[in-house]
Amino acid sequence: MRRFLPALLLLLATPLATYASPQPAAPAAAAELAALVRAAVRAEDTGDPDAGRFYAPVQSITDGIAPYHWHGPDAHRRWLEALAADYARRDRANGSLALADPGTARLTDTEAYLVFPATFTVTESGKTVTHEVILTTTLVRIEGQWKIRSWTWSGPN
Repeated sequence: MRRFLPALLLLLATPLATYASPQPAAPAAAAELAALVRAAVRAEDTGDPDAGRFYAPVQSITDGIAPYHWHGPDAHRRWLEALAADYARRDRANGSLALADPGTARLTDTEAYLVFPATFTVTESGKTVTHEVILTTTLVRIEGQWKIRSWTWSGPN
């Protein structure tokens, strides 16, 4: 057995060595992906009816409003409906999200993970309220185009 142990270890390690693990994103790649996420946020903030164009065919969204998680081909649309209902219930208007540069950006050729510190500003009962939050996103490259696969909101809402 001792004679075969080095060969066995090499055989077991080979798949791990060839796996393409996520690497910190090059600045240009991180900037391109951050611009895409910012464009999606801008589209949502302005009520663009075609904001869904930034999303993968199946999306996953986690947010601080009930029911807190949406998943599936229409997750983005259902989240927007829940957001509108939450705004009406809480007397909110004019929500906007300002993303800082991603604090973390990792990617492979087909997948990416970005974490954005952000500032959420909203008018609530006539008063402007600002919250510091974190937006964590994953993206996937589909037919040469990057699309948002998921995002998670962390922080006050």
